Amino acid sequence: MFDRVKEAKDKWKNAQEDEETKISKYSNEMDSYVGGGRITDTLSKSEIEALIDRKITERLVDTPILDYDNKVNIASYTSDTNQYTVPKNGIIQIFGYASNGYMYIKINSLSVACIQACDGTERSFSTIVNKNDKINFLAVSWNTEGAYYIPYK
Repeated sequence: MFDRVKEAKDKWKNAQEDEETKISKYSNEMDSYVGGGRITDTLSKSEIEALIDRKITERLVDTPILDYDNKVNIASYTSDTNQYTVPKNGIIQIFGYASNGYMYIKINSLSVACIQACDGTERSFSTIVNKNDKINFLAVSWNTEGAYYIPYK
């Protein structure tokens, strides 16, 4: 009988510890949205949701997605034997103008027509690239003003 009492006590203790762990994790998660401080005022559900939305938006706005400080000029990579190897996921961004021309990019030897123009207005193109992709591009009758690889942060 003492064994059953001890077993019941152990189960109750384990359940209590599990509950405290879950409450602690939940509390930490909430603190990450409200800045780690405790809310001492009584807030309505809509006020709490608005506070969480604002904190999420602040995080998104404060955290740039692209690392423009480490962009690489890839304008000189213009043939299958002269390719740029992407060091980490990011984007390729190209812009320029032409009176009558086109520009295409090759990603892992697959040609992608990027820009065609015949009116002299500036055009731009961007696409996502992955780590280890091989990139080169060709511009025909095209004034390339910029061709860059920009990594994600």
